[in-house]
Amino acid sequence: MISFQYNKRRIVFGVFFFVLFSVFGLWLIFEPEIFIRNFLMKKAHIQLLGILAFLYSIFMLYSFVILLFNRKVAFIISDNYLIDNSRYESIGKIHFSKIHEVKRNKKYSLKIVLKEPVFKLKRLNILQKILLMANNWSPNSSIIISSALMDCDVKVLETTIMSSIDKFRRQL
Repeated sequence: MISFQYNKRRIVFGVFFFVLFSVFGLWLIFEPEIFIRNFLMKKAHIQLLGILAFLYSIFMLYSFVILLFNRKVAFIISDNYLIDNSRYESIGKIHFSKIHEVKRNKKYSLKIVLKEPVFKLKRLNILQKILLMANNWSPNSSIIISSALMDCDVKVLETTIMSSIDKFRRQL
């Protein structure tokens, strides 16, 4: 069993960032006149942006605090499955037989395409669904695993997952 730990410094930085972002959202809500620059931007538009920014930052702040206090290990790879606890909205245990493919998504993340829809694998609450859709534009068929909050590089994570899946498929 291989496990990857959280990088606590990055999580604390994320908490700090989202606190600042929520303060900025509140500033947009209560002082929109400062940000009006042309005739297209109205007070209501700026306040709506502030509400959206504030809600998103509060959701993300909550997810970071949950990670900081409740979960010890970010990612576990065993012989038959992997457990993704890297984010609040992660779906947890995924058997290798349910994974269709693993590919690099961006600089710090992997996209795991599943054979079944994500919502069949695990029941998520509404906040988890919102965060899952905010971070992944195709949440029904794939999940995004980011190494940004872990103490490992995305290349190490990718090669470890791929070698474990290959080992599992050779055993079948």
